[in-house]
Amino acid sequence: MFPDGWEASMTAQVWAYARVSTRDQNPQLQLDALAAGGYDTLVTEQESGRRGVPRPV
Repeated sequence: MFPDGWEASMTAQVWAYARVSTRDQNPQLQLDALAAGGYDTLVTEQESGRRGVPRPV
C-alpha cells in the first residue's frame, strides 16, 4: 500500500520539556521523570516567567 520505508517516516517524535523559574532551582527531578518516560528531544529552561522577560526561541 505504501512505498518501501514510508511507514518509518511517519513515526511521531516525542519532545520533553523541563522548566524551573529561577537559576537556583534544580530541574533534576523533572529530568529524571522525563528520562524514565523516554523522549527523542529534550528542551530545558531556567528562566523567570515574569512579564517582560524575553523567552528563548
